[in-house]
Amino acid sequence: MKVLLIAPTYKYKSQQTDLLSFSDFPSGIAYIAGALKEGGHEVVGLNPNNHLNYDKPYFMLANLLSKAITEHQPDLIGTGGLCIDYPFLKDATELIRKFAPKTPIVLGGGIVNNDREFIFNHLKPEFGIIGEGEDTVVKLANTLKSGENDFASIDNLSFWGQDHEPIHTKVNHNYRPIDERPYPDYDVFGCGEMIEKYSQATRVLYRSTRLYPKLYSVLTARHCPFSCTFCVHRSGVAYRARSIPK
Repeated sequence: MKVLLIAPTYKYKSQQTDLLSFSDFPSGIAYIAGALKEGGHEVVGLNPNNHLNYDKPYFMLANLLSKAITEHQPDLIGTGGLCIDYPFLKDATELIRKFAPKTPIVLGGGIVNNDREFIFNHLKPEFGIIGEGEDTVVKLANTLKSGENDFASIDNLSFWGQDHEPIHTKVNHNYRPIDERPYPDYDVFGCGEMIEKYSQATRVLYRSTRLYPKLYSVLTARHCPFSCTFCVHRSGVAYRARSIPK
């Protein structure tokens, strides 16, 4: 199965002209890419953050999505993000419906984790994934590829029933050990270009201490060892860190 994964565009304001951020990349979608590749699926990445020659982010997204869908003809399109990425996700889902009306969309990330039922009903993707999405998205891709459509057996998944009612399967945080997870795949998103070209224009603090900063986020663990009462991330999932080779 061929899967097109779309990285959210930072500071996206739809029809407005706005400066984008090029040195931070959402690692979560790179982990999804790595998991799908490990599962035997073909992954195409679209990273709108790499493109500056557009007056408005919306035109950039529309043009790049149209080209990617026409060129690759994906069987499944995935994207996601945080609550602040809502304008991007709303435009992205609407544009996908325009360019590929028969291609299913799967949505994940913090925006789903924090308000699963509302966002699924509001944006209406074919599928939504709550929690850590690697294993769930691979099971979903396998099921779609097989044609069996037994979505109810996949934990942490939202989908639409035969009567067009939303169905949310059980939440299961019994993930496989973090050391068994594949590493994120950044290459499909052209992240090397981001490191080489765009870090020079961002992160003023680092520019003042380094002549040629090359910045990138690295995750070594999942969730948090604390349980602050004010934090939206109190999900009950245990903190786990990758092992450090001796």
